[in-house]
Amino acid sequence: MSIVFSAANAISPQPVCDRDAGSDGHIGVTVSVARNRTVFNDGDRADHAYKVVSGAVRLCKLLPDGRRQIADFCLPGDYFGLGLQDDYIFSAETVSDAVIIRYPRRSALNDGQLSAIARKTIMTALLRELSSAQLHLLMLGCQSARERLASFLLMLYDRQAGAGDTPGRVFLPMGRQDVADYLGLTIETVSRSIGELKRCGTIMTLSAREIILCDAAALRELAALDLPGTAMAS
Repeated sequence: MSIVFSAANAISPQPVCDRDAGSDGHIGVTVSVARNRTVFNDGDRADHAYKVVSGAVRLCKLLPDGRRQIADFCLPGDYFGLGLQDDYIFSAETVSDAVIIRYPRRSALNDGQLSAIARKTIMTALLRELSSAQLHLLMLGCQSARERLASFLLMLYDRQAGAGDTPGRVFLPMGRQDVADYLGLTIETVSRSIGELKRCGTIMTLSAREIILCDAAALRELAALDLPGTAMAS
């Protein structure tokens, strides 16, 4: 069941219309959610779709032995919970304080009720999710620790393009344990890889959550993201 969507934490007691979802009455409920709260659990009935307005959300799976795999991070403007399955296949949790809009999924996915703008918005969201999953598969299956970290930083930079005044700045809304669980690494390996990239002058850390990409071209070469059709280094 959804944990955070209740009358107690709704920003407004009345539903609001999110115009990004279409101009013909797509109604959503907006709530403010504290960090590390559950939006829905793996296996819950998939009755709603969601949009991140601010903050960040992680989609993750907890294995029986206690290990956790993070499948994706949803940032402002991203939708999640749009899959066609009857039940959610991942849990959704807030990484930071967040504002989220919840939509009834039946109306969100009912093509007959959608405007052209809404259909385009949902298709774009599904394509982003597919692209992110494909990149994640390549990272986990083909890349070394440093290459995974380079790919991750570039992905965040591309998704945050224009969000700040500092050229090359990447903001990490998540902690290093979240980064490790997304990249399939230990937190020690993530810290060591950050140190290696710093020593070679590719990145500079302003704080635990702020990184400057000093040489984005070198990062792209390391990650092989600028070499379509070329095998990733092992």
